[in-house]
Amino acid sequence: MQFIQLEMLNEIKEILFTYGNSFIRPLDIRVGNLDIYACKLQQYALTYKILEENREVGFFSFYANDPEKRNAYLSLIAMKKECRGRGIGSKALKFICNECEQRGFQILKLEVDKENEDAIRFYKANGFQVTGEASLESFYMEKEIGNV
Repeated sequence: MQFIQLEMLNEIKEILFTYGNSFIRPLDIRVGNLDIYACKLQQYALTYKILEENREVGFFSFYANDPEKRNAYLSLIAMKKECRGRGIGSKALKFICNECEQRGFQILKLEVDKENEDAIRFYKANGFQVTGEASLESFYMEKEIGNV
């Protein structure tokens, strides 16, 4: 399995448009304009595509850009439907946690739709806990990483 960082704006836009409908609430509804969101990710986040046997199977994007607070934020993670349930997402989360820990972060936070029971189960199985309500549609979850 490989995690390939995407740095070019067109690569980030392409992956957002490819996976935009993989979420309970489509990505453009969650974040608004995907072109503007891609620019934000390029500027502030780390975005990776996931390859398995040289075939793209998913992607993720996270923020590890506020070392003062020492909280990182998993913005997006998506797998192709036919690739779910094979441990790829768990390996991606482990990679993200390691990257964040190396940068001195102690907590990895995320927001998940309340209706996305599969995602909530997945995050709980990977050590995340619900920490509160983010909105009428979503929860906050977080996990301790590194030396807290």
